[in-house]
Amino acid sequence: MVNLRKNFWPLALGLISSVFFLFIVRYQNRLGFFVALFLWLAVLIFVALKPRPARVERRAILPILLATVLAFVSLGSILEWMILNYFFTGLIGLEVMLLFQSVSGQGDFWRLSQKPYRRIMVLIWSFNVFSFITTIFALSLFFPGIPFWLLTIIGGFIFGFISVMIWRMYFQLRPEQGLAWIFLMAFLMMELIWVMHFLPFGYLVSGFFLTWIWYVLQLLARFHFAATGIVWRRQILFLAINAILFFLILLFFVRWV
Repeated sequence: MVNLRKNFWPLALGLISSVFFLFIVRYQNRLGFFVALFLWLAVLIFVALKPRPARVERRAILPILLATVLAFVSLGSILEWMILNYFFTGLIGLEVMLLFQSVSGQGDFWRLSQKPYRRIMVLIWSFNVFSFITTIFALSLFFPGIPFWLLTIIGGFIFGFISVMIWRMYFQLRPEQGLAWIFLMAFLMMELIWVMHFLPFGYLVSGFFLTWIWYVLQLLARFHFAATGIVWRRQILFLAINAILFFLILLFFVRWV
């Protein structure tokens, strides 16, 4: 009975999230979109902030929870293939369920026994990055009147913010240290966004390659924060494989438009 009660909210919120997402992408109505999004966020925030015993830290998932909802909604709004949105309907429910399950009854969300969940969080954050940056490229295509320099700045700081959120799962960053790395990662990714903007790729491909590059960069930065630093002899093979796959996919699988 205790386990059933503990698992009820994650399962219920996952199902609710799938229903709201399906409604938003299935019925293209402006009023319905904003009402459904507001109700969806309100339910999730209410449950996340509802007073609980000290051992349950649901507030820890609020940033990634809100980012995940907005990422799925933004990506679902620009996709032309409804079958992918049906897939994302199940995926958003699964992710919300895992997010709440990860803190259900746990005393310390980031303790070592939470490694599997922590890796899931990294995957969720990475998908959120892909969704946001893909949406930015789509906006530049669908609404050419929006200054791309503005979208570039927004995209850069999304990369920087999510990078720090990932690093904080592994290390205790001082506020000034975290802020400095946000600006560093944001500046670097803004340069790459601007370059990618001139390449003849679709928005999904551009988002995919930028997310790939960002993931490798934030991973190396995370190793830098470790006590041992970056052990380059261990990373040479990893970087070489990524570089080879990157250019092979770029040359033989990507459609140049």
